[in-house]
Amino acid sequence: MMSCHEVQSLLDDFGRGAIRENEAGQLSIHLRECAECRAEFELESRLVRTGSRAPVYDPPGDFAARVVERWQAGAVPAMLSPAEIVQKAFADGLKAAYAPLGAAYMPVIRETWAALAGAHEAIREASGVVRGVLKEVLWGRFVLKTT
Repeated sequence: MMSCHEVQSLLDDFGRGAIRENEAGQLSIHLRECAECRAEFELESRLVRTGSRAPVYDPPGDFAARVVERWQAGAVPAMLSPAEIVQKAFADGLKAAYAPLGAAYMPVIRETWAALAGAHEAIREASGVVRGVLKEVLWGRFVLKTT
């Protein structure tokens, strides 16, 4: 029997009908028994069917000339490398995903910073008092009683 990894590598070929007969039989057996691979196969099949029904349009005859003209006019922004495109898409996706979370937690964060600032001020005042008492003790103004 085929492993899930082997099946995953064959799904694309199978959807296009570019698979050997013996592999197709083993793949069918695996798909009957493995719900995860079957779900992946069904998704792949829907994508292939959807793509095959998509209309194909021919660009107008002057399309290439218009693209070159716009590019030379500077209307087209600087080209991004594939890595930059992926990085930008990933960053935009993260921003969109975390925006509601950030909006919900912003008041909590502000309150926490305000509380910490107040606590910092109280600690600073208390340390000043402790410092003063220690100076008094060290200078001999207070006598510690020992029993």
